[in-house]
Amino acid sequence: MLRLDRRWPLSSYLALLAALFVLTGTLSVLFVHARAEAAAIADAKAEVQAQARLVSADLSTALSTLDASVARTAATPNIGALFRPSAPCSLSFSLGSLFPQAHLDLIDANGVVVCSSNMQLAPIGSSYAAADWWPGALRAATFAAPTRDARTGDQLAVSAAPIPGSGVLAGIVDLAGLGPALAARFEGAERFEYFVTTADGHTALARSIDASRWVGAPLAKSSFGAGGGEGSFGRDVDGVPRLYASASVPPHDWQLYIGVDQASVLAQPNSLLADQIVVTVVALLALLAAVVLVYRRIATPIARLNEAMAVGVDAAAISPSGPAEVSALAEKFNALTAAVRAELAERRRAEADARRLGAVVDQSTDAVIGFDLDGSVTDWNRGAELLLGLPRSEIVGRSIAQLMPSGQTGPLLARLRAGESITNYETVYVRPDGSPVHVSVNVSPVLDAQDLITGVSVIARDVTERWRQEQAIKSLHEVAFETGHALEPERLAQFTVDRARDVLAIETAALYWFEETEQVLKLLARSTTGAQSGRERIHLGEGISGIAFERREPVVVEDYPNWPHGIPGTIASGVAVPLIVGQRAVGTLILSSYTPHKFAATDVEFLSLFASEVAPALEAARLKIVEQRQQVVEEASRAKSAFLANMSHELRTPLNAILGFSKLLLEQLTMTPRQRVYLQNVRDAGANLLDLINDVLDISRVESGRMELHLETIRLPVLLEPVIASARLAAEARGLRFEAQATEEAIVSVDATRMRQILNNLLSNAVKFTPAGQVTLRAFAEEDALLLEVSDTGIGIPTARQARVFGTFERLHEGVLDAPGTGLGLALTKQLVELHHGTISFESAEGVGTTFRVRLPDAIPQAVAGSRVLVVEDDRRDGGLIVALAQARGLRTEVVGTVADALAAITRQVPAGMVLDLRLPDGRGEQVLDAVRMNGRRIPVIVVTVEDDGAALGSAVDDYLTKPLDAERLNRWLARLASQEGVAGADPSR
Repeated sequence: MLRLDRRWPLSSYLALLAALFVLTGTLSVLFVHARAEAAAIADAKAEVQAQARLVSADLSTALSTLDASVARTAATPNIGALFRPSAPCSLSFSLGSLFPQAHLDLIDANGVVVCSSNMQLAPIGSSYAAADWWPGALRAATFAAPTRDARTGDQLAVSAAPIPGSGVLAGIVDLAGLGPALAARFEGAERFEYFVTTADGHTALARSIDASRWVGAPLAKSSFGAGGGEGSFGRDVDGVPRLYASASVPPHDWQLYIGVDQASVLAQPNSLLADQIVVTVVALLALLAAVVLVYRRIATPIARLNEAMAVGVDAAAISPSGPAEVSALAEKFNALTAAVRAELAERRRAEADARRLGAVVDQSTDAVIGFDLDGSVTDWNRGAELLLGLPRSEIVGRSIAQLMPSGQTGPLLARLRAGESITNYETVYVRPDGSPVHVSVNVSPVLDAQDLITGVSVIARDVTERWRQEQAIKSLHEVAFETGHALEPERLAQFTVDRARDVLAIETAALYWFEETEQVLKLLARSTTGAQSGRERIHLGEGISGIAFERREPVVVEDYPNWPHGIPGTIASGVAVPLIVGQRAVGTLILSSYTPHKFAATDVEFLSLFASEVAPALEAARLKIVEQRQQVVEEASRAKSAFLANMSHELRTPLNAILGFSKLLLEQLTMTPRQRVYLQNVRDAGANLLDLINDVLDISRVESGRMELHLETIRLPVLLEPVIASARLAAEARGLRFEAQATEEAIVSVDATRMRQILNNLLSNAVKFTPAGQVTLRAFAEEDALLLEVSDTGIGIPTARQARVFGTFERLHEGVLDAPGTGLGLALTKQLVELHHGTISFESAEGVGTTFRVRLPDAIPQAVAGSRVLVVEDDRRDGGLIVALAQARGLRTEVVGTVADALAAITRQVPAGMVLDLRLPDGRGEQVLDAVRMNGRRIPVIVVTVEDDGAALGSAVDDYLTKPLDAERLNRWLARLASQEGVAGADPSR
């Protein structure tokens, strides 16, 4: 209950009056708006109900007319004559503006239209046999709505009557136009929604809004009618609030709904509400203006006086204003405060001087300490807290002895009592956290007004930075001396990190050097206060060392655990500077702390000077060692190559005899089965030894850079054919399934011999180490690479040995599976893949299997261009001979084995010349010649044939050869072609 207290301020009474006015105005506005809204709803309800009755009557008339017209026309005696083919079609029909798309169709017993009042909507010959209403219409009068036209997909209403013995007469109206037609005829298209549904209300038949979407649509899940009923607001199918009236539409009991938009109904009441709000707000503003005027005249002087009394003697003088009583009170208050201010002014000036002096002392960066003659600390400023690491609360009142070495407090106090001072005394103070700080100390006695000693003043200054600079200069001199005499990079690097760590007084320092071959930073030297720990290798862009190397500028991180590029570890802060020689970064110098540490700009500058001094000397020392090592490696490589060349000759000669005579003995000598097995073992061992020699020589050629690839352009299936055949035989011999998948039309540019060697090595290993299961070869050509994959379901590679998969003489399953091998196959395979600028990788799990993947990025030619010879030959051996002769002349080749492949190659690009076999698996070579002529170009062609049937081609070809090939004639033709194409080294006379 509201109580009026006499102690209320005047402003409260005025505020209460304004609140009552606002409440009254608000209630009146709401009342008037509610009455206006009710009246508007009643008017709208009457209007839509009247409109519903009017529209339903017209719609009912139209539907009755439709049914009557169909029944009447169907009962016409001569209607059956219209079914005869020669009868003229003279039907006419119209239902007025509500159904502008209505038509009358005469349909025979098969559902085919024989006559229509509108040939465009129902062409003669079109069929209704698939309509859902058709079976019933043959038996009795039928009405269906909605039903979908199977031909056009339109939603229809159909009234049909059977014509016994002939067919059906159907009156058909398009429901899509009914809604817009109602809106156009009865007006109100923008205000009213005309909505027609089936009698059960489950399906929409017509709508004046978005008709094409809703005609025939189910209403079960729509928002139609939600929250409303007859004469109240509900929601339409789009969720818009509307006021609906409904009416039944006989004779088929359709339901007609006419709705008016809620916003339209309430527009006038809402407009009236806005006007009322404006009037009320204006009246309220006028009242507030009156309240402010009264308050400023009466209440403001009183409020000022109250504020001044609350402030007290420091309040400013009050200007008398307002009523006479208030002005007199203000004058008396001014006189009283003036007297008190005069008395306090002098005291405040003295206190201000003391505070200023205290603030200067407290804010000083130097430590200012005071203690009495008994040694108890009396003063301890902020500088002392920061410098000595002890808060004021823990030291004031305690003995100064805890800051000094044992036994020195007594002699110091005795000297100070005698009036002696101590100046510029430098020492090292160890803070409670264990960190040292270099300080310069000045100690002097404190005198009172009678010049008596009452205490001691100590001023201490941090000189750590100056000490570091002195040490840095000294260290730089030492490093400069060392770089001029040290020839060992490890010794120089160790000296550098030791001195850097000492100068910055930090836990760990390390120097990393960049290894170009591995593209990593390797640890060269480390100096630490604890155990030797840390990473031996750092990748570029990793941690502060990797980033400093990449950016070629110092990197400082004071919160390392939260730094996004950090390496997980134990350090809290760190700084790294790059080692620069000329324009190249060659390494990094890094200092790190296990606890948070702030690195000053002078620290970074000092490390940069260190790095610039030591980097050239380290580079020079390392280059000297690398040069010496390179000489040793080159000499060893030359000796190895000479040894292998000599050994291959010495080993091959007896092996040729062993293999040759073993073969002769096996073929010609009669012997027992056991003797044959023994001799076969001898021959197999010799073959294995020859493979080993060949692998060793191949590895030697690759390592010495003497192996060259002989690239040829060849279809992928042709490349894989001998590999797949050999692998299938080997797999089947061990009872394994073998599967091969390859891109059929792919063209690749590789050294075919070496590529088959790669695949044979991978497949032989897969078969060898798969006791049961399957071996799979997949070869796919992408836009920019050839992908090869060999997988098996074998024993897998032991996890501990996977890092040595591509090593030489590595037998990864030794002791696990008794399988022959030299351990050179995978090492040679990796080197051959890399010669093709490719990569090889693998995945393996013990007991599951292994998958090797080879990716050759340069194996897919962008276009077969230049001096290209198209070799159309299905015999692999003859094709290989032709390719070898062409490449010897400097000509590029593309090998295909069918007419279809040849035509595709010519369509892609016309070759410079063609070697053509006339008999191919899928046709005759003459088809290829015809394709060349149709292209409009005359290119050199030499024909290869089994029989002497090339002469019939006459001048269409340059020459023809019968098999076996005359290599000399073919060689001369290739030489002439090379000469015409301008290939270097071609000799037409050969």
